[in-house]
Amino acid sequence: MCAFVEELRQQLREVCNGSVSIIVQDGHVIQLNVQQHYNCFPIPSQKGNVETSNIDDSDDVVLNDEDFSTLLQYLEQVKYGSVILIIESSKVVGIEKNEKLKLK
Repeated sequence: MCAFVEELRQQLREVCNGSVSIIVQDGHVIQLNVQQHYNCFPIPSQKGNVETSNIDDSDDVVLNDEDFSTLLQYLEQVKYGSVILIIESSKVVGIEKNEKLKLK
């Protein structure tokens, strides 16, 4: 899980506004999806020279250690489902846990 934690931290640093979805199946992370939301950037060919990014590339911590620990606990608890991190202005503002139960 150490390699996954490093990959997750890297992905979190790259998202300014959007979400990171972690899909869990059979108690294992099988997918990491990153969705970046943009604030209506004009198409450069229509407006001439346009600044195309206002994303801050700093190494600010987007999730403090306590919240990151909570995230890892959620991931350990979910056998089937997902954990979604909601990111605004390069900061995690919410964590959603969705769990599916398999009926026999």
